[in-house]
Amino acid sequence: MLSRWFPLSLFFKLPVPQLIIRRYLLGQEIEDAIIILFKKSLNTVNNNVLAFRVREIANLKIASGVVGLRCVYIQAGDDRLVPATNVAVFNELVTDITVVNVPGPHFILQAQPAECAKIIENEFYHRA
Repeated sequence: MLSRWFPLSLFFKLPVPQLIIRRYLLGQEIEDAIIILFKKSLNTVNNNVLAFRVREIANLKIASGVVGLRCVYIQAGDDRLVPATNVAVFNELVTDITVVNVPGPHFILQAQPAECAKIIENEFYHRA
């Protein structure tokens, strides 16, 4: 992990290039205005908090119980951070899961908000 060689709190102080944001987070087609908003919102979060969150994600352990709630997993079709095969863990742990693949990057909710809202609405308001 990156934090072994470079403290993450220092890493998050560096300006994030648009190329990285487009390629790994929001997608190539995202408007510049959205990138500006993304950077502004990122700057409102303390660097230590961001570093803590990344470390927590890296150290997650697979749950041992089964989730009996209905869930929808919106899978980013072009995610360059989370492998598509990770959905297998959710399929094993969640008894009532719908997996919907949406073309787009890691931050799929931000990149495709209307499409994702439609999926959530269909799954939780129109499904019998």
